[in-house]
Amino acid sequence: MDAILRRLPTQDSLQARAPALAGLAFGVAVMVLGGLLVSTIYTGQGLSYVPVETTPVYPNF
Repeated sequence: MDAILRRLPTQDSLQARAPALAGLAFGVAVMVLGGLLVSTIYTGQGLSYVPVETTPVYPNF
């Protein structure tokens, strides 16, 4: 149990790495939003678009 507690970050070490963690979070958010933008541009449909079900022309195969 002591080995686990020694490996946990302290408040000081987290504050020292705060800019790096903020940069990581910002980078992840930009990549996700960029992917959504590219997907919307490519398909022409938004993220929540649900296509309307149509009846088949020839239902009795």
